[in-house]
Amino acid sequence: MVNLAFFSNDPIEGIGKETMSGAGNSLAGFLVFTLFENKFFLIFAFLFGYSSHYIIGQNGKNTPRWIRRAVVLIIFGALHGSLLWHSDILFLYGSLGLILIVFFNRSDKCIKIWAIATYATFSLLAFRLALLLQLYPEPIQSNPIADNFTLAMRSGSYFDSIPERISIWTQTVVAELLIQGTPVFVAFLLGLLAARKSALSSGSKILRLDVMIKYGLGLGLPIQVLAGIIFTVNENSVNRSESLYFWMLVVSFIFAPLLSMGYIGLILKQLEKSGHWLMQLSFPGRMSLTNYISQSLVLSLIYGPWGLGLFQKIEFWKSFLIAILVWITLLLVSKSLLSKFSKGPAEWLLGRLTQKKRRVAL
Repeated sequence: MVNLAFFSNDPIEGIGKETMSGAGNSLAGFLVFTLFENKFFLIFAFLFGYSSHYIIGQNGKNTPRWIRRAVVLIIFGALHGSLLWHSDILFLYGSLGLILIVFFNRSDKCIKIWAIATYATFSLLAFRLALLLQLYPEPIQSNPIADNFTLAMRSGSYFDSIPERISIWTQTVVAELLIQGTPVFVAFLLGLLAARKSALSSGSKILRLDVMIKYGLGLGLPIQVLAGIIFTVNENSVNRSESLYFWMLVVSFIFAPLLSMGYIGLILKQLEKSGHWLMQLSFPGRMSLTNYISQSLVLSLIYGPWGLGLFQKIEFWKSFLIAILVWITLLLVSKSLLSKFSKGPAEWLLGRLTQKKRRVAL
């Protein structure tokens, strides 16, 4: 849902004025901005940090394997960002995964202090940036890099799109490491802490689910809804405010962890009751890397001129429905593959590339 607007309409801005023109498009854009954008990548990052505790092992005995894993993710990310999706996150995961090694043997208190201090500093800087952008009330002029990529997506070949995609990826990767990478790394740290206490294990009482739901949905959701309404009205306004646009992005970004926390609490609470239907999510979850790359491939074929060529040719609400169909299809494919194999192809390759080489006795 989040990547959709960048694939279908605007490679840099994503959801914006052109995307949200009309009632149907505005509703679709509002839903993506309010419920999905900046929320789910935090959950994925939390789970990545959670799994790191088990991969690294006691006393860091599997540190070499973790380093190999991070390096392979960096390579996967560079290829993915160049060939399919210019806002790849695998490179980010691999890079920050190497930094995470520093915290594997640190105390819980140390990790908590770093997580709180990092996010507080990030929030203050984000609000400071929003205040500075008050000086730029006029819309920012078009980006020539985005314009070149748009031209390739409208009428070029797949090979024409590669250098343009690389240009966008290389020129935005540093900003993503700083802007998106900061909350991602904080989520890594919180996931690591949670794993030390087996917080997601069956029967665990470490996570206070009722409190998570209360504040996540009771406070986080209203904040996001309000930000989403203001964002949508502003994007459809004749006198659109660029500074208000950035303010809503900042508010959405800073308070996103609240709603992410609510989602986690809600899912775990449902699993405690009767979560059989939720277990369907385990299939794409066990093939997350395969599905991440596959969705980029499928959306590239749908919107690129080397496929169906729907880039900027259909309304966003229709793309919203396409995203749902793609997700359901990948879920069913995952379920089918995992009935025959223990893991997805990308997961298998990652395992082969990161496993310890065995010496062969002669």
